[in-house]
Amino acid sequence: VNAAIVACRADSAWQVGLALLGEAKARGLRPRTDTFNAAMHVCAKAQTASEVVRLVGEMHVAQAKPDIVTYNTLVSIPAGEDQWEWICQVMRDMRSRGIMPDEVTYGAAVHAVSRGSTWELADELLAQMRADGVRLNHIIRNAALVACAQAGRWQSALRLVRDLPLREGRNDDIGASLACTACLRGGTVHEANNLLDDMSAKFLTPDGDAYLGMLAACHADASWHAALRLLRSVLLDETLRDDVGRFACSSAVKACTSGAHWAAALEALALMGRHRLPPDLVACNDVMGVLLSAGRSVEALKVFREKVHEALAAFPGEDSGQPGRQGRTPSER
Repeated sequence: VNAAIVACRADSAWQVGLALLGEAKARGLRPRTDTFNAAMHVCAKAQTASEVVRLVGEMHVAQAKPDIVTYNTLVSIPAGEDQWEWICQVMRDMRSRGIMPDEVTYGAAVHAVSRGSTWELADELLAQMRADGVRLNHIIRNAALVACAQAGRWQSALRLVRDLPLREGRNDDIGASLACTACLRGGTVHEANNLLDDMSAKFLTPDGDAYLGMLAACHADASWHAALRLLRSVLLDETLRDDVGRFACSSAVKACTSGAHWAAALEALALMGRHRLPPDLVACNDVMGVLLSAGRSVEALKVFREKVHEALAAFPGEDSGQPGRQGRTPSER
């Protein structure tokens, strides 16, 4: 029965998994804890929280004792605005039964609260984790870094990176870009540049969406210098350039224009041409706007004559301000 229910989890066929559990009980079989856990995993993956809670009630009726797997599943289910209260309740219950939270428990809990951009709750969970002697791992660190990045908590992000240093690998690619985003949103460009140096030294290569996230943070904080550095990194990587090159250029231009730095905005636009990327019409308009504000009408006219016409020729659908087929981010594609 367990194997059949686990197979349902792979296909997210939670109704079938519950039907198998019901059939087993109808045949007089007494489900064990691991059987209920398998059914709970199926429902949790399908985000049917009410069914997970109902199965816990059935466990008690069947006198099957919840174990660490049971509680790890309960912690991970979404509870909306009551997420924190739910996690606290689950952890209190498991402790009362003599079951201590482990890395999976804390990883699921930190991930759950980070989805709601609640840094304070993630920080409190990390403090509890240290008190319980549970070691920080990449999953917990990156989940906490999501909350740091959203809140601009750069000091906390750097502490997490210090507690679990960055090394070459996919998890650290993600962690490094999240920590860098936290620094940029927190207004500490110096620390962001230090992280970028560390990323280069350790051959960490964030993906396109990670770069766009960091560039968006540059725009929010008008960090034009960091934006140009990130843009150059994207354009030097052929895969990234093809994937997010135009988006990266546009984001870098916005960072430069929001800082009223017309020379940097021109540099970002020029980088597009050097790497044979057709200019973005919105980016051209942004550059012309900052040039005109700075009294650089000659340069603004040059951008209009050379870049705007090129943008319209390359992507005629953009003359209305709507992105063409290429106007989608990697995650949207």
